[in-house]
Amino acid sequence: MNFRKHTRTRNTDAEDSPSKQAPAATRPRLRTRRTTVLAAVALIGLAAFRTVDDDLFKLRKNFEIFGALYEQLILGYVDDLDSDRTMHRAISAMLADLDPYTVFSDQSQQVTYAAARGGYVSAGLNLTMINGQLTVIEPAGSASAYKQGIRIGDVVVEIAGRDAEGMTIGDAATLLSGEPGTTVAVSVRREGTADPIAFVLTREQDTPSSIELAEFLDGDEGRGIGYIKLASFQMNSHREFRRALNDLNDTGNLKAVVVDLRDNLGGYVDAAVAIAEMFVPRGSTVLTMRGRTPETFREYKTSLDPIVGDIPVVVLMNELSASASEILAGAIQDLDRGVIVGTTSFGKGLVQTVQQLPYNSALKLTIARYYTPSGRSIQAIDYRAHDGSPLPVPDSLRTTYATANGRTVKDGRGIEPDLTSREREPSEIEQALLRQSAFFFFANNYAGSHATLAPDYQVDDATWSAFRSWLDGQDFAWRSESDEAIEALRKSLAEAGYDADSALTELEKKVRQEKGRDLDRFRDSIERELREEIGSRYFDGEALVRFGLGSDPDLDAAKQLLASRNQYQQLLSPQ
Repeated sequence: MNFRKHTRTRNTDAEDSPSKQAPAATRPRLRTRRTTVLAAVALIGLAAFRTVDDDLFKLRKNFEIFGALYEQLILGYVDDLDSDRTMHRAISAMLADLDPYTVFSDQSQQVTYAAARGGYVSAGLNLTMINGQLTVIEPAGSASAYKQGIRIGDVVVEIAGRDAEGMTIGDAATLLSGEPGTTVAVSVRREGTADPIAFVLTREQDTPSSIELAEFLDGDEGRGIGYIKLASFQMNSHREFRRALNDLNDTGNLKAVVVDLRDNLGGYVDAAVAIAEMFVPRGSTVLTMRGRTPETFREYKTSLDPIVGDIPVVVLMNELSASASEILAGAIQDLDRGVIVGTTSFGKGLVQTVQQLPYNSALKLTIARYYTPSGRSIQAIDYRAHDGSPLPVPDSLRTTYATANGRTVKDGRGIEPDLTSREREPSEIEQALLRQSAFFFFANNYAGSHATLAPDYQVDDATWSAFRSWLDGQDFAWRSESDEAIEALRKSLAEAGYDADSALTELEKKVRQEKGRDLDRFRDSIERELREEIGSRYFDGEALVRFGLGSDPDLDAAKQLLASRNQYQQLLSPQ
């Protein structure tokens, strides 16, 4: 693939062109104007140099102050200080007010982490040290931890029964790593939540290939709906994707394509741009990267004709579709080349590069932001206040942009679907079941007593009853928002001198009754999770992906959309 780095060219006026002479009567005025312009340019350049000089002066001044202060502390403080620990805490404090993707690692952290991962798989957590605390940053690996409810910014307080206080990143990596299929208990503290939240995370093997499945849906080549499941954007993912798309197209029966980017955490940006090139017109702007300095500006344009430039395209996304996935989906959406189905994506639009530092240490530094063809940012969390309080971009500050057809899209929220197929957030009971890996452990139990599983298996009444009985035997329980509200009310009334124990006890009883009905109330979505986990005990690779498509509301919505070309075209038309 050849992508041109786009640079702006200056328009040349007739006045400035050496091939044309101005009339004699106008030449003195022209010289005066040129002199004025040159003087203005010189002043601007001088101002720019002064700005750079001021920055360098401040940098040197503050560096000297910091160095002198550090030296006095280490050599003169009344008690012995650990010089490495003191420096690391200073670095941590500097980075704490920035985004969580800007991370420092010293030699010992890099070596220990690499050794800990050797021969094992992780539980899907990326950690950094912020103010001396192990803090969760971006999704990693299979992202099983994020599927179960762990979020960016959570502070790890316990791993495998060990207090995380004073634990290094290397220590954490060792405890989180292990044999595929094993579990590890992790507790985190989350802002706004009084008590730590407990999780049981599963260590899962990362997918070695980018393409997990590429075939005609339902095995129906005559229907002509091609399906490509892209698990990640690796260095050669675009080549794998091109082969898969060409294989479908060469049958002569390809009438539509579904590109599945769900749970795809991203990867190589060039791969995302190259895949977009297979769908959008030659010369299309797919992505713009802009940072603080001119060197970070880059515009990615396609330079080849698309493979399939006219057939309908549907892109499936969810809350774990991130980074390169959002770049591809954003290009498809902004250029009105296809319809996005599913739920709002992760919202990571920040660009990092690794800067090598002395003594084999390194800084992963955020240097720019990504922008889709319409000009919108996909970043969902605003870190620009640099005060340690990242917040979602409020609706009042979201900017409206237009797609190629004039449809309205907004920034500050990842990639929002054109067609939402289901609610984004699972119910409280689903979250509790995921946190405690109930689906995982029941699936183990089920597989122990069932030798085989039909490819079209669905959870029946017998399995549902067995699951409920198994939960009862596990003493499954969880704290809901209603439980926390009653506890807060009890405390508030007690502080005010009111006796409301009997009324609150009755209220707690009613809440327990309602929670008991939640299993049946959310049975459909719970069964989907249960079916997927059970299936993973019997199938793998393409067979497992194919099995999952047998109960998939996102895919069902995509197929219904493609069956109605009027609805498809309506979604791509300005409202």
